[in-house]
Amino acid sequence: MSAASLTPVDPSLPGLLRASLQHVQSGDDVALQATLAAIGPARLQTSSTLVGALWDRLFPEDLKTHEPPPEIAPGIWRMAAVGLSVVRCAGGPAVGLILVGLAGSALLAALLPHGALQRAMNGDNPWAPLTMTAVSLPVYATPMLAMSQLGSMFQHGNSVGAAYVLLTLGTGVSCGLLLWLTAAWGVRRAAAWLLLTAGAVLAVAYGLDRPLSLQDGEVADHTHAFDIYTSPFTHMSPQLLTEVRIRLEDSIPPFERRITGVLLALVLVGVAWNRFDPAGASERWLESRAAPLETRRDIILSPLALGVCILLGLVALSGLGCFIYYPEPKTVFDELEIVKTEALSAARLGQVREAERWLALWDDWTRKLEVGVYLRERNLSDYRRMKGYILREYLELLRHEVEDGDKEAAAALLLRIHDAHRRLKNAFLPET
Repeated sequence: MSAASLTPVDPSLPGLLRASLQHVQSGDDVALQATLAAIGPARLQTSSTLVGALWDRLFPEDLKTHEPPPEIAPGIWRMAAVGLSVVRCAGGPAVGLILVGLAGSALLAALLPHGALQRAMNGDNPWAPLTMTAVSLPVYATPMLAMSQLGSMFQHGNSVGAAYVLLTLGTGVSCGLLLWLTAAWGVRRAAAWLLLTAGAVLAVAYGLDRPLSLQDGEVADHTHAFDIYTSPFTHMSPQLLTEVRIRLEDSIPPFERRITGVLLALVLVGVAWNRFDPAGASERWLESRAAPLETRRDIILSPLALGVCILLGLVALSGLGCFIYYPEPKTVFDELEIVKTEALSAARLGQVREAERWLALWDDWTRKLEVGVYLRERNLSDYRRMKGYILREYLELLRHEVEDGDKEAAAALLLRIHDAHRRLKNAFLPET
């Protein structure tokens, strides 16, 4: 590293560009890579400032604000008012916007054939950030889904710029949000916001793409992380409704079905309440019943105290949930015995849908196994990590062979997968 690389650099975007030119002229590759990596955050700050300045320039007038509802005195009636607010919101306009967002995802899946995005986000594809922008705007992606896809993108060496677009627009924009913006702001404001936001995100994405891309190491040829945004069917089945029902049953666990039923009941109650009491007579009745607390045993907690209690409760419940969701190794391998039998049987018989389902569960349980061990032992050795990686690679190969209909190649992999699973079990449960 030359002495020029040790010179302090102006952190602004023009300063970083000047420093990059100097490093190119001096041939200092190490300093050039470090400067290029810093250009992305600098472009983020610059683009955000420019977008804010343009917005204030285009729309200097203030937006309309709504008066908050009257506060109800602390006590049981205030808690009832909070519950009533939840019911009203559950059956309010937000439900329609959520349905519009889901409809956008469904429409995109109907337009894109199965596997259309498997190579669209490759690291060497200059159109990857732009393609991800087109995909991210209509889809309704939850933060958990986007984060899992983000990890898969880095694992497969996909475009860093496309990953940034997914994290920004995929979780932040949907057809429902665009409809709400149009209704609240008007077409002109909503279109200007969309163009400014998408333009700023794309500028940052292309600024991050090359400097932070994977320079060394193996880059995957494709990824299945975005198959969820395309058609789930490889071909049109004569029993399409039956196929849809089976896939829904496979993708929604039993406990989620119960929760979905409770949520649906809450939505129906909210719709009925808004229909029969649109003027807010219930809130006014609760407000008239409420009275200030007068006894010493009644303690009014401050918003700060409530916030701290909620935060600590979330942390405690999240920690407990992690140990429940990621069980101990013995429990995992007990479940895997069933999964392994079903997956290998489906692959041997050439049952594509069944094989895909059980192979995905097998892959998921191996990952839960590693996380569960790390939670309990605070360590996961490279040896154990590698055993899981080898098994998942074999499962991925088997999935492709089954999808291609190559029964001979699939049969040749079955013994290797059986041995890889046995070695994985010996690594995590050596006493067995």
